[in-house]
Parts: sequence; C-alpha cells; structure tokens
Amino acid sequence: MTAKDLGIIVAVLILPFVALRLTQRFIPHHRREPHNDVAGFIIALQAVANPSGNLATITSFVPGLSPLVMPVRIAAGEATVWQIRS
Repeated sequence: MTAKDLGIIVAVLILPFVALRLTQRFIPHHRREPHNDVAGFIIALQAVANPSGNLATITSFVPGLSPLVMPVRIAAGEATVWQIRS
C-alpha cells in the first residue's frame, strides 16, 4: 500500500464523516417540535380561564410548559412564593 493509496482511502472513507460531523455542529441543539409550543400555548390559555385549576397548577412545574403557564398564575395572584421559587 503506497502513500497515494492511503490518501485515497482517507479521502473516500474518513473525510465525509468529518465533514458531516462539522456540519452537525452548526445545527442548534435546542430545536423543539412545533407541537410542544402549541400545546403550551393552549394550556396557557386554559390557565388564563382558571389559574387555580389542577391543570394550571401541575403544568406550572413542568419544565417545558412552566415559562408559559407560571407567568399567568403569577399575574392572577394564584402562585404562592414557594411555587415561584421552585
């Protein structure tokens, strides 16, 4: 096996994987599915109607939904201090 053959093997087998890995670094890791945003929006609208309800209280602690539901509960005065701090 000569150096030319080794160079061809590297170019054909390894460089495509390196290029793929480099392009993956530019894709954001925080991509979310759109249906998660829609579900959070619908639950936040329900929380506006009933901020002291079970659905609003429970989803205000779920990490993906909390930024949408907890501000509604805080504005309505339904969230206690320990719920806001947790």
